Amino acid sequence: MNEQSDIVQIIGSLMKKPSLLSQTDKYSLSISDFPTRFFRYIFDAIQGLYSSGVAQVQPIDVENYLSVNNSAISHYNDNNGREFLNDAIELSDERNFDYYYNRLKKFTLLRAYDNCGIDVSDIYDADNILDTKKK
Repeated sequence: MNEQSDIVQIIGSLMKKPSLLSQTDKYSLSISDFPTRFFRYIFDAIQGLYSSGVAQVQPIDVENYLSVNNSAISHYNDNNGREFLNDAIELSDERNFDYYYNRLKKFTLLRAYDNCGIDVSDIYDADNILDTKKK
């Protein structure tokens, strides 16, 4: 597993059950938990849609939400956003959300340490988390 696989699980679970975002005593997700602009746009859309009352998010909902921001929708389309979201929905199981949430938060912490200049290269490589030759 790598960070992107964890993100697929998180995004897919949130699309199926955005009410997970309301469980703030258990989960604290933010834009900074997602390493790329693509994932950040999608998370922001899911969060905004849920805040507006959407009970289950579909790819068309995300597209409509992002369409008011030319940069966001362009980035979404350039990265095959609809295909990504369809795959995330299909591959995710919201019953495993706790597991993937905890992994995502670990990656967030490691990225924060790395960004602050703390050497975490022996356990985290932002470019290739599974490259065993670098371990």
